[in-house]
Amino acid sequence: MNKNFGGKQQKLHSSVITAKCLGPYSPKLLPGDVQTFTFEEGDEGPFYLDQRMREAKKYDSSTGKYRKAKPLTNSELTEKLIAKGINIRTKKKRIELVELAAHHGISLAHAPENLQEGWIGKAKGMLQIAWERGLINPTKWSEYQVNAPCDAFGAEDKSLSLRDILASCEDFENEQSQLEWVITELGGCCQMSPKYHPEIAGEGIEYLWGYIKKLYRTDWSIREARYQKEADFLRLIGDIMNGNDGRITVKVVRKSARRARDYQIAYSLIQKKQEQQEKGKKQEDQETDDEYDIVWGAEQISITHALIEKVIKQIRKKKTHRSPRDLDCAFINTL
Repeated sequence: MNKNFGGKQQKLHSSVITAKCLGPYSPKLLPGDVQTFTFEEGDEGPFYLDQRMREAKKYDSSTGKYRKAKPLTNSELTEKLIAKGINIRTKKKRIELVELAAHHGISLAHAPENLQEGWIGKAKGMLQIAWERGLINPTKWSEYQVNAPCDAFGAEDKSLSLRDILASCEDFENEQSQLEWVITELGGCCQMSPKYHPEIAGEGIEYLWGYIKKLYRTDWSIREARYQKEADFLRLIGDIMNGNDGRITVKVVRKSARRARDYQIAYSLIQKKQEQQEKGKKQEDQETDDEYDIVWGAEQISITHALIEKVIKQIRKKKTHRSPRDLDCAFINTL
């Protein structure tokens, strides 16, 4: 979300307010009320604008200025051709769409007008949402920022951070992602694995993706299929991903899942070791041990010390996008 109303921020769904969502600065809502995150007809408008500015900026208004003309995309050209009554049954190439548009007098470019954005129908923004909940001091509203401001010594003041203030609200803390919502609606259960750690995602799914990438880059039959018809190429990739061609076997899937469990147990050992050190318990010197034997259900798995050290090294690295194809290339080559 943005700080103020409008812009390209997403319009969020409404939320039922609880007592934990309200602050001490005379909230405009009560527990049980439904707060909308979009300005609607009948609303007073942004609190930080005076009455005259609220009326002047209530609706979008023309400025008389236009942006630089940009070529229409293929989808936009297709929509205009269909609106003209032209039946387009198959997907057309760019040159074909341009010829059809020129023949029927359709402009190939569009110069949109710069509008003065009004607040009706627009997202409220973090400042308005926090004010309605009584989470910000209305006499110091101009000091609040999206992220925590820093003083002269670099210390962050999170009490002035709108992002941190709203993140502490109960409804924002428990908000589901779109993926979680869809899976729940379908009757499933979604458990999100930590970010930047593909090695423990799912049942080794990222290792299978790495294996498919390896096949895509090294298998000659796939490389040759790139230059054939698109439908044949997509059909080949689909057969590989579905295991219809015998490349992704049950053995490969189980081996990938076992590798992910090894990493999960390695992380668990590190966490237990850190917890014991925090409690001040004396630790036995296990740095010279070759491996740890862990019982995982009915299965006994050996976690090597080298694997744990590798995990620790990865944790200390700067968090960036990581792929098992790069992280564990030697293992993927054995699949």
